[in-house]
Order: sequence, then C-alpha cells, then structure tokens
Amino acid sequence: MEEFLKSPFGEDLSGWALPSGEEPHGDTIGLLRGFAGSGNATRQEVFHLAEFLNDNREARHAWPGEPLFANLCEIFRSGELAEPEQARLGRIVAEIERQSFRAAAPPPTEAEIPEAAVRIEDLKLPRIDLIQQVAAEGSRGSYDVDLARQICSCPGWFGNRRGFKDYDLRLCCVHIATAFTEAFARGMAEESSSRLLIELMRERTRRGRGIDPKSEWKVLKIRMRPHLVSYGSGEWSSVYVFNRQMELDRYAYHRTESRWSFGRAPINHRVLSEFLAKKRQKNVALT
Repeated sequence: MEEFLKSPFGEDLSGWALPSGEEPHGDTIGLLRGFAGSGNATRQEVFHLAEFLNDNREARHAWPGEPLFANLCEIFRSGELAEPEQARLGRIVAEIERQSFRAAAPPPTEAEIPEAAVRIEDLKLPRIDLIQQVAAEGSRGSYDVDLARQICSCPGWFGNRRGFKDYDLRLCCVHIATAFTEAFARGMAEESSSRLLIELMRERTRRGRGIDPKSEWKVLKIRMRPHLVSYGSGEWSSVYVFNRQMELDRYAYHRTESRWSFGRAPINHRVLSEFLAKKRQKNVALT
C-alpha cells in the first residue's frame, strides 16, 4: 500500500453532488469503529482507509467519506506520511465519531445478569521458542523479537514495557504482535493460546498497534462468552467481542461520558459499562 504515497488519488470532488441522505455510510463507519478512540492513526490504518476509499466510489461520495477523502488527498500529495498527518486524521475521525454518536439511536436495553454469571480473568502471552526480525514501521530497518523471552529490541519496548512481568499482555509491542501472528499462522500456538489471543494479535498486526501499556487488560467471561476490556488513565476503553460469525469486533467506550463510540454497543453492554464505571470510580478515588 506504500504505492499510494507516490500515486495520489486522481479523482477531484469538485462538481460532485454528495448524497444528501442523513444516514452515514455503514461500511465506512464500520471501518472507522476499528480505530476510533485510539488517538493518532497508525500508518497501517491510514493506508487501509486509503485503499478502502480508493476502491469504493460510493463510500467516498457519502458522508463521512468526503472529509476523509479530502484529508487523504492532501496527505498523499505531499508524498510522505508523518506524525502530524496521522494526528490530524485521528482528530477528524474523532469528530466523525462524535457526530455519528449524536445521530445514533440509544443501544437496546438488556436484562440484568447475575454476578455469578460473570468471571474476570487475565489474558496472558504464551512462550514460543522463536526469534525473528520484524520490519520497523515506515523504514527499512528491523527489530529483533524473542517470543520465548517476550522481548523486542525496539526503543518503545525498552521505554514502556520492560518493567512488566512475564506473560503480561502489555509486553506486546506491535513487533511482538506481528511475530505472534506469524507464529500462530505457522501452527506454533500453544494449547493454552485462546482464540481470543490469536485474533487479537491479528487485529493488532493489521492496525499496526501494540497493546496499550498504560491500560489494564481483563477478560470478562459473561455466561462463558469472552469479552476483552481495557481501562486506564485515558478516556476511552477498548472492548473486543466475537460476533455471530466468530470474528473479533472492536468497540470503544468513553468512560467519562458513559457512551459507546458511534452509538454502537456490543452484546452484554450493560455489564461491560457497569464494570468500566466501577474501575473509573476507583481510579478517581485514588487520585
């Protein structure tokens, strides 16, 4: 997808009448839900969005494709993708999210679930006897990853992760996630490696993100259905849930505003929001 930097979008929106419907474009919103609330967009997220809009004429002529398309045109005309551009795109996605939330219907009410039907567990990294090099983002360099010791030679790992204990999910930078994804694809998963962990590593690799080291991560098993939840000092929490097709969907919950990103809530959202509210109250009390 790097070829987009050398070949900017050729279509000009001037003279086009964008659809006047009130409903946002569903596929575009579904894509943005995958990284809304994460801050700056990563290179992989920018390229994935660019590829989607470049291949989908309907999406780029419907809201919110228009503001995204215009911004991406500016980025790719410059011939480079730097952090300021990624930050600007992140701010645009944040504004699209807020507008979408205002237009969305509230999530359906859910029956109360007994406390005994909810279990809280940790999701741990496995040890795999594999050492490999993983390419650095946006450069020709690479980093050494050791999955047995769960370490990476990148500066971010040494700066933000080396203090965590063995098996802690927060040890996982994007390079470790990539190495795990490749190892799982080669059938090297341990028996203890859950479907949730395998799909999470794939999702993180695709988005070019590691596990947020500033958040706690817990698995809430609600009537044996796993939900991976993050919470920390930031306003947003990530929630990962398997859909009916057994694909891992990401949701985001704004803890200070008590709302789900884009107005889209997962199954068992009542239990999840109550859990996150309690964690927020505990953090406020500690400060």
